[in-house]
Amino acid sequence: GPSQREVYDRLFREGKIAAGEAKLEFEEWETLTVREDKHCKYLFVGGCLLRDCCAASVKLKSRPTSEVYASSHSIADPAYIDGLKCMTEGKEYDVAYFNFGAHFFLHTHDEYTAAFNEILSILKAHAKRVVLLTLPELVSTGEADRAECDFKNEKIRWANDQMLTVYAKDYTVVPVHKMVLKYAARRRDYFHFDREVYDELFKEIQQQIGEPIE
Repeated sequence: GPSQREVYDRLFREGKIAAGEAKLEFEEWETLTVREDKHCKYLFVGGCLLRDCCAASVKLKSRPTSEVYASSHSIADPAYIDGLKCMTEGKEYDVAYFNFGAHFFLHTHDEYTAAFNEILSILKAHAKRVVLLTLPELVSTGEADRAECDFKNEKIRWANDQMLTVYAKDYTVVPVHKMVLKYAARRRDYFHFDREVYDELFKEIQQQIGEPIE
């Protein structure tokens, strides 16, 4: 198939992605927190929302052990799944939180679904409980990125709907996309929020699924 760069160039020509977006996406990042413990309380897997929720978890009085595997790579990237396999090998977790991140929009629904199911099989093999978190929609900052946000939000809404209608039968699904609406004034940009929001949001998620917050 076409390279990622070729796909970006085509989307830019079609007006579906803003100027500069390719630069941001090609500056790939990963955040890993790996412990030597064979058993950890929490595993956070996904994009920056999970990275920040992991940071919030260490502020709890109980200071539960936790690991995070967050990346700007799409979950449909084979390297992403291979990394998750390596990280979880020989490990056990009480709860695994998964959020798909906003970096999968270049892939088809079938490609996303296949990767998602493989990730779930890995998490189920290592965690007693798997919790799925929906993704907040992007908010355009003006005409320059409106088409891009619309394009990505269509994919995000589809993936969220899959979680809520298909996967909720077998997994706990937390509607984070609705929970963040009250934090609209505390967005830093078209996707991220102020640091304090993630602390509050993590506590809300914990309360909703019956996990301790103290």
